[in-house]
Amino acid sequence: MKKSSLYRILMNRAPRLAVLAMSVVLLCSCSADPWTEVIPDPVFSAPVFVTADVTEAPARNGDGILTLNYASDFTMNPFITQSETNLQLSWLLYEPMVRVTPGFRAEPGVFSSWTEEAGVLFRFSVQEGLRFSDGSDVSSWDVLYSLNRAREEGSHYRSRLSDIAESFMEGGSIVIRLKEPNPSFPLRLDIPVVKEGSAYSELPIGSGPYILTQGEAGYVLKANIAYQGSSDLPLQSIALTSLPQEQLNAAFSDGTLDMLIANTGADVAFMVPGDAERRYLDTSILHFLCVSPDSRALSAPERRRLVNAALNRNSVASLIGGSPSFLPISLATGYVSSSWIDEWVPKDLEAYKIEILTEDYNGDGILEYFVGGEPRDLELRLLYCSDSSSSTLAANRIITDLQGIGITMIPLPMEMEEYRRTMRNGGYDLCLASVRLSSDFDLSSLLCSGGNLYVGGCSNELQRSVKEYKSAEPEDREEYAKAFCSILAQECPIMPLCFSRTVLVMGRGVARGLEPTWTDPYRQPLNWVPGNI
Repeated sequence: MKKSSLYRILMNRAPRLAVLAMSVVLLCSCSADPWTEVIPDPVFSAPVFVTADVTEAPARNGDGILTLNYASDFTMNPFITQSETNLQLSWLLYEPMVRVTPGFRAEPGVFSSWTEEAGVLFRFSVQEGLRFSDGSDVSSWDVLYSLNRAREEGSHYRSRLSDIAESFMEGGSIVIRLKEPNPSFPLRLDIPVVKEGSAYSELPIGSGPYILTQGEAGYVLKANIAYQGSSDLPLQSIALTSLPQEQLNAAFSDGTLDMLIANTGADVAFMVPGDAERRYLDTSILHFLCVSPDSRALSAPERRRLVNAALNRNSVASLIGGSPSFLPISLATGYVSSSWIDEWVPKDLEAYKIEILTEDYNGDGILEYFVGGEPRDLELRLLYCSDSSSSTLAANRIITDLQGIGITMIPLPMEMEEYRRTMRNGGYDLCLASVRLSSDFDLSSLLCSGGNLYVGGCSNELQRSVKEYKSAEPEDREEYAKAFCSILAQECPIMPLCFSRTVLVMGRGVARGLEPTWTDPYRQPLNWVPGNI
């Protein structure tokens, strides 16, 4: 088959611009692509790993070739792909402007260093000596071109860069001026650098450690000889295969496929050998309950706090596939502490019910609260998307928790399109949803009026605290995070449940030295020590 025909198969199935995704995107609890720009769009379901009943893993096939999966139905263009699998692979083809560590810190990438003035003006220096795979030098103009492409319509990086007022070249540096202070803005720049003029092609020209080529048995990632240290790459080639989810289990078990990356959107049970190695990677995908601003039953913050305290986050997290969290900022950042919750969340729910005048006054087992001196049953409608089994299980767990303290629960399971309409138009009290936050964990789009995902019902004090956290210098971030989270815990317009995790599964000893993150699971390939492949 001719190369052009192969590229059409691999690259040309780009999704419609109408559904291209944002970096901060509100998601509902359905199983679908992570990049879709719809409010809300699906929450990813929990990955379920089942350990095979064997004492040792089946022998790898011993072909000495590392084989990874890719999605042949989607483009590999990193600006527009709707396949997270392909986007993760793309970091072997491209280098990011800034790298994000597992603890959500910014490290140099193509940008070798940067300075910041008042959290608004940034000057980035471009690393010297980098070359694209065609042998040309990586220049500041290429980086500025890539940044501008990322900000354009159709790029799924566009939303995270919406705070940029202007970007330009000055003295060989890239200058970015923001609309409002955010000293942690560089965390949003894990964006690929491509050669000027190539961003709209089927496969843009990159400067990463590998290039995509056609081998005798299909697509192969070959070492990019223009890459610094290419001769030191432990793997000079990586084979690619495109398998449907139902075949991944067998392919991994027999060694045909050497690694699996299970995003929390996969409603698939992988049978993995008992001694398979697993790396659990923290993400910035927050699952939460959103309170409708039109809810009468939850119009009082004290009743919202009662609901928040009654939720069993450990159980919900196990069903969704994540790490439980009362807080909207990941513990992995080091800026927040789970001990804060002891100060804010009531522990004795029976005493708290009495305190807020929400009790079972007539002995029917249902809590009542007063409106104008008249008792009303505490009845809540829970909206969730029924297209995902893990979402349904999580919703049922929430219903059980709240019924257990005397709240009447009315489930509102809806298919995705109906879910979206209902969330926009109202007619519910609580909604199970999710948001993909940028790596600086800025929630202003969700909790501040004017934000493109604003849930409503947030006081001026809460909105101010969100902005103060966003504008805090790294050394002050913990202090402002605590102030913001404290106010959020009092008002509860949203109730954080958990953060998703990604799981990297590989045969024992297949690749040591990996330093994976959820967005870049093949990070630092020069440090790999390939083993039993």
